[in-house]
Amino acid sequence: MYILLDIFNIFLPPTEVSTFTVLYCMRYQKKNPKGMGMRFLNPDGVTNHGDQMSVMLIKFCMVLAVFWICIMSLLNAPILAGITVFILLALIVALWLHHQQMHFTAKLVWLFSGAIFMFVTKQLIPDFGGMNFLLIAVTGIPFLTFQRPSERNLSYFLGTMPMLIWWVSHFGDYSFLGPNELDTETTASFIAPTTITVTFLMVMMQMVYFTSIFRKYEDELREEANKA
Repeated sequence: MYILLDIFNIFLPPTEVSTFTVLYCMRYQKKNPKGMGMRFLNPDGVTNHGDQMSVMLIKFCMVLAVFWICIMSLLNAPILAGITVFILLALIVALWLHHQQMHFTAKLVWLFSGAIFMFVTKQLIPDFGGMNFLLIAVTGIPFLTFQRPSERNLSYFLGTMPMLIWWVSHFGDYSFLGPNELDTETTASFIAPTTITVTFLMVMMQMVYFTSIFRKYEDELREEANKA
């Protein structure tokens, strides 16, 4: 098992993965100047930018969850594997709700479930496992997904959840659920590089999204100026 982890660390270091992601997104943007080309990831009828981002993030997190379940099962971490199964089911339900045009409910389901997942994993993975970086990376997700004016206050509340998770875990000495499920060697050699990689990907995804929106808005302004 540790041989496989070492191979993962050699061939997929965080900086390499994030660099490849940025280069691919930049190349895709040149071919699709009006946006990120995310429409192929969205169900029919999803037009709100926040709903589109929610669907894209759900599918991205589903892939990560399947990968995480396999790894936690191999590492004999039943609680971490179980909470990941929980978030995977929540993501599936949220995606189905999006297809039913119940976008607000879908976003509530997977973001609140994600907060529970982050809290549990924060308690059971040693502190140097990179979870703090991941909490910072996911802080912007509520602001990306809840973009309607009526959802603004909820985005502010959910945006503070990662900070609250960190403070509660800090004051509770990271022991609400008992001892860590993973040892220090496994955390240092595999978990930390994995969480850092996901952190890079999440941040890069958000930056590319904002760049796409700004470019689209700039193009629209230029078109209106040319018509005037």
